[in-house]
Amino acid sequence: MQKYEYKINKLYKNEIKSKKTIIEMRGDMEKSIVFNPKKLFLRGVEKVELSLTEKDRKSIHLMKKEENGTFIFKLKDLNCMNYHFLANEKKIYPHKLEICVVSTMSSGKSTFINALLGKEILPSENEACTGKIFKINKILSNQEETIAFKEKEEIKRYYLNEEYLKYLNKDEISTVIEIASKFYNIEENITLIDTPGVNNSRNLEHRNITYNFLKNNRTKNLIYILNATQLGVNDDRNFLLDIKELPAHESLNIIFILNKIDEIDSEKESLEEILENAKSYLLKNGFLEAQIYPITAYNCKLLRYALNNNLKTRGEISKVISYYDSSETEEIGDEMIKVGPRYLCKNKLEKLIKQTGVPEVELAIQNINIFEPTFVTKIERSK
Repeated sequence: MQKYEYKINKLYKNEIKSKKTIIEMRGDMEKSIVFNPKKLFLRGVEKVELSLTEKDRKSIHLMKKEENGTFIFKLKDLNCMNYHFLANEKKIYPHKLEICVVSTMSSGKSTFINALLGKEILPSENEACTGKIFKINKILSNQEETIAFKEKEEIKRYYLNEEYLKYLNKDEISTVIEIASKFYNIEENITLIDTPGVNNSRNLEHRNITYNFLKNNRTKNLIYILNATQLGVNDDRNFLLDIKELPAHESLNIIFILNKIDEIDSEKESLEEILENAKSYLLKNGFLEAQIYPITAYNCKLLRYALNNNLKTRGEISKVISYYDSSETEEIGDEMIKVGPRYLCKNKLEKLIKQTGVPEVELAIQNINIFEPTFVTKIERSK
């Protein structure tokens, strides 16, 4: 595997490590967010703006400069879900959102994550027969995509390479592989954690690996993928019961995804009936008022690959064109994307992506307000 060993020296040029708190949530009558540029070694900062996310709405606010050089913004009645700072033409992210993704095999977990990334990075579930944990860290526009893992107490990092990742997936070098990659449509500082399928018939230990990871890491945010074509199978029901046994299950924030809804015969069962059955199923297993998002991850993945020019096979090209032609969605605009032998309307492709339901999940992810504190502050130059 020598040809894959491209070592990287200065990967994170704009990351600043600090063990000091950057944000203070003051317990006054009005909660305040405080930003101290000195703790980030930023000089000459005269203006800081705060970018707030409230549900599906984003807003920019000017922070007030104090005499001691810090900047303050009073939240008042704002229900802030997420935020970052704009200072010295840089975006500064003070926290990290960590989310674990779990499912039984063949639920489309790898397909869903690759759709979020906009390209084929994770091995398909047919290949994912090992008990690896994949941590996918969102990188910024000026950083390199990489793979990192521990081998004999030494951290090794290489440029991201699909073939080398497949090799690591099958090899026994490390049980945890970290991937640094861009996300297609998620702006916030996020780490997505992919766990082994909990019902792998070739290795029954995978269920224990996933459960112990959730337990030992005291996971706060979870995406649970349900297979719409196999709702209620024993393996799925058993792992839902495992989740209820987690020490912190009562405070666990769970987004349920109902994948593969396009494979359901709409003449036999409507989308409303599918969702109602899913809600009833989760209710029987102790999950009250569950958030359920129906999606078609595979269609979203292929459409995003088409927009990014990442389609690799004639079969994928043929499926995108067939899906495009079968849709009655109107073509608007003159911008066209070459997909195989055809030119397809970019605006229509983007509308078809919205119809897959994945953008709604991305919005729900960015509205999560349970963060992990991080000592590595992400800094990205504003465009």
